[in-house]
Amino acid sequence: MTPPKARSSHAAMRISQKAPSPAAAPGHVALLRGVHVGKGNRVPMADFRLLLEALGHRSVGTLLNSGNAVFSASRGNEAALAAGIAEALLQRFGIATPVIVKSALAFDQVVAGNPFVPLEADHARFLVAFAMDTTKLEPLDCLHGLVAPGERFAITPHAASLYCAAGLRDSRAAEALLGRAGRGVTTRNWATVLKPQSLLGGKPAPRPEPGQRSTLSAAGITPRDGARPSTGAQARPISETSPKRPRSR
Repeated sequence: MTPPKARSSHAAMRISQKAPSPAAAPGHVALLRGVHVGKGNRVPMADFRLLLEALGHRSVGTLLNSGNAVFSASRGNEAALAAGIAEALLQRFGIATPVIVKSALAFDQVVAGNPFVPLEADHARFLVAFAMDTTKLEPLDCLHGLVAPGERFAITPHAASLYCAAGLRDSRAAEALLGRAGRGVTTRNWATVLKPQSLLGGKPAPRPEPGQRSTLSAAGITPRDGARPSTGAQARPISETSPKRPRSR
């Protein structure tokens, strides 16, 4: 009998990128802060996937050059998992970078607890700030005073959210979030948030009804429980015809 052929590395890669099944160990999302920014902080996602597998994690999947990965882990809480990944990154790549790990449940809570529902056209203008410890969100209180007309900002028990109607480049609030005030968090735009959630089989994010204005509109803001929203003075409603988006930093 002819022995079965060994699986190709390509096939193995496809299997490693599958989302954890319901019967598997609990799913998690790993978010790296500050990678792929500048020449010295490069972490190839294929190598990052191998690193997570070497740590004993299963069902590992990475997302392009986003610094995001999904995986399943049979033991360890979020803080312990994050510390282990951070140490492995330092040992393997010589890169000391904060790592934030969220369980699939906690990630779902971030998405479900988002106080605003952006239209698909606004996903790149909508940032979510993740923190390992919710006390790391406290320094972001200063952003309430920086919100400009057409912008929205809120801090919830799970994360912080910032929408910049005119894009991130000229936003003082975005500059603060991506700069000194946001040193204890890592940010992702809404499209990048939804991708790992989908891989983990999470609940679909709320979506505006067809023809409905986004809840980011001045008249339609619907902050949820625990959110502390700020809106810029004379904020304009947004709809399918949002302002032209400048290039993001």
